[in-house]
Amino acid sequence: MLKTLNPSSVAKPPSNYSQAVLVPPNARWLYVSGQLGVDSRGALADGFEAQMAIAMTNVFKILAEADMSPSDIVTLRVFAADNDPETVESYRRLRDTMMGDHAPAALFVAVDGFTSPEFLVEIEAVAAAACPEIDSSR
Repeated sequence: MLKTLNPSSVAKPPSNYSQAVLVPPNARWLYVSGQLGVDSRGALADGFEAQMAIAMTNVFKILAEADMSPSDIVTLRVFAADNDPETVESYRRLRDTMMGDHAPAALFVAVDGFTSPEFLVEIEAVAAAACPEIDSSR
């Protein structure tokens, strides 16, 4: 359903993401608020990788609640409290592992901090999926 675009006239992405994603008409859209590395019990994971894994899992759980899957993600935005090369590499590795072959549009931004200094990463997503047939007789 989603069509990824990586034109040869633009530099190839340095990891598994797409330059753009085209969504067909009449799709259902889901906007996922920023997710932190906090599990369902309210416990904050320790370290960037653990927080990112939980935040991504939270995104996937929200998608499932909307009858969507990770392959419906159009764009993934990751905000991190650190921009050192190790953090960037961890982000790429985790994103690529958790997203599998699906390569949505992506953004990684280093920020000065979050509402609490213990938070190391926040992830938001936009997803789109085919709409069920609409009853036009109504």
